[in-house]
Amino acid sequence: MVRNSGMKKGKRKKGFTLAEVLVSVTVFSLVFGSITSLYVMNLKAQRKYLAVQQLLTDAGYAMSYMSSQLERGLTQAYSNCPDTNCCMEFDGECPDEVSYMTTSIGIRFISHRGECAEFNCLPAEKRLYQTVTCPPLSLHAGYITASGLSVDAFRINLIRGNTTTESKAPRITIYLKMSTTGKEKSSIKLQTTISKRRF
Repeated sequence: MVRNSGMKKGKRKKGFTLAEVLVSVTVFSLVFGSITSLYVMNLKAQRKYLAVQQLLTDAGYAMSYMSSQLERGLTQAYSNCPDTNCCMEFDGECPDEVSYMTTSIGIRFISHRGECAEFNCLPAEKRLYQTVTCPPLSLHAGYITASGLSVDAFRINLIRGNTTTESKAPRITIYLKMSTTGKEKSSIKLQTTISKRRF
């Protein structure tokens, strides 16, 4: 007869069975996996949100800056046509009012300081930049848009008009399409019209 050393009949050792361990590991893995996937999705959404915010900020700044510079540009008649002619490249007789001229890649205008200025976008660079020629012909250039953004479309529509009547005042329409260049792709289209009047 075999004696039971120290164990009472009907009692087991304390511990978990293999089935209990497998169920708990499975539940823990599911919960941990769900939390991890939520964290990763939240991180991606935050990156996308920051990219959109940066795009909105930079596009808004570029449009606002160009609008204010064009709006403040001179609209009065110029008596010193040779100085204006170097900026506007007119053939023959000078017009009565010379302040804006569209180019193949942007717009050239005479700023409120009397400088010859341009807003351009070269297709190879895909960035907006401004060049300013100050008397006596010293050139200053600078980018308006950040390096992490791409200017996909930039168009200027210039409607010449009569500054004496409000309904036929000259108008400049700027169309701008920009997108982000990083992992998180976003794009925006902006359009504004600037009207010039004499007060």
